[in-house]
Amino acid sequence: MPDDLFDEPPKPGVIRIVDDFKKWLLKDEEDPDGEEHDMAPNEALWRAVEDGNAQAVKQFLDGGADPNGQDNDGWTPLFWAALKGRVNTALILLYHGAEAKVAANDGTTPLHVAAGFDHTSLAVLLLSRGANVDAQTVAGLTPLHVAVGAGHCGLARVLLEHGANVSLVTREGRTPQDIALQGEKGELVELLRSHESSKASGGKKPVHPVA
Repeated sequence: MPDDLFDEPPKPGVIRIVDDFKKWLLKDEEDPDGEEHDMAPNEALWRAVEDGNAQAVKQFLDGGADPNGQDNDGWTPLFWAALKGRVNTALILLYHGAEAKVAANDGTTPLHVAAGFDHTSLAVLLLSRGANVDAQTVAGLTPLHVAVGAGHCGLARVLLEHGANVSLVTREGRTPQDIALQGEKGELVELLRSHESSKASGGKKPVHPVA
């Protein structure tokens, strides 16, 4: 695995996701001479998803590969599509029965992954197919916690528009706003405060009396 794969240390909230990414890369390096035609259907599906080969993904699924097959960490092919932001591949997986709500052993979902890597279109697709916007990992992280921790304001806005709960806390008792404040992410702090104010007023903007 190249040493310069990550230009900077993982941002708060995505360390587990990045660790899983590294694990997958290491798995590929363990068998560099493996031939794709020798793989079982599910293994071939994984490789096609990793490579972003949508046509091959469809062929393997049509041939009986399991779109919800899980690795030792509980990841399915949809996680990898979310990690790479491959909307077309994700669409094919979902069409063939991939579960958008699936959770890994640690509670991470494809939506957490998309949120951590700022793949907005992929996140919208997952939400449209029933992904749980408030799914929490074992550590209590929601996709909103992850998006805020990674500094992705646009994606955080999408999650809020889809009903993300700003009051949910991590195992350490932190809300998304706590994470934004700790990271000095001013734009995200303002976004979350504005959302809470709008919610408190029933979604209506305050009316100011005319002088």
